[in-house]
Amino acid sequence: MSDERTQRPEGRTDLAYARTVLAVERTYNSWVKTAIAFLAGGLALTKLMEAELTTLHGAIILTGSTLLGVVAIVITAVATLRYRHRMGDLGEQALGRWPFRVVLFISGSFIVICVLGLICLFML
Repeated sequence: MSDERTQRPEGRTDLAYARTVLAVERTYNSWVKTAIAFLAGGLALTKLMEAELTTLHGAIILTGSTLLGVVAIVITAVATLRYRHRMGDLGEQALGRWPFRVVLFISGSFIVICVLGLICLFML
């Protein structure tokens, strides 16, 4: 039993288009998940090595944690730009599925969280 949408060429095209849009959204989510992991890794590194922060190793630990936080910000910015570019390639119909301002809000919020995390690192 096949769906009658898959019997028509237009139906197959619509389904392929929907799969492509979902793949772009899934890729954006994966990028953001990776950025969250980088930020969590940087903060966890600092917390786990808290006793060492007063030594020379502490400066290296703080530098590494800061780099992980900065990489998280860069990953989020790149993910947002790639999402916009890919959805723009698919046309305005794709952008209407998940409004770009929602993506900007999610990315902007996460970047603010990253910056706050970096500020907290230097307040130790």
